[in-house]
Amino acid sequence: MWYQNNNDMTTTSLISKLNKMNIAHTILDCNGYNMDIEFTINNKTFKAGYVKGETEIQDFCREICFDVTEQEMRRRFFKNFNSLLKYATN
Repeated sequence: MWYQNNNDMTTTSLISKLNKMNIAHTILDCNGYNMDIEFTINNKTFKAGYVKGETEIQDFCREICFDVTEQEMRRRFFKNFNSLLKYATN
């Protein structure tokens, strides 16, 4: 199930929170339009997606596996950063 981020978090505020938590992150250019901030918590890798040139985070997800039949990644989406943190610490 896909959840659109509903807390209006910006890339700047997410990076600031990750830095305060001493969580390393990488900014990935997916296709020249979509961007991801990738970070790992408790050996679980997550991505925060946003559109290049914009600052609002569109979604938070964790890639689970590659679906050969559908030819795409299976992802678990999170409603916001707090629900992602709760999942990461369980």
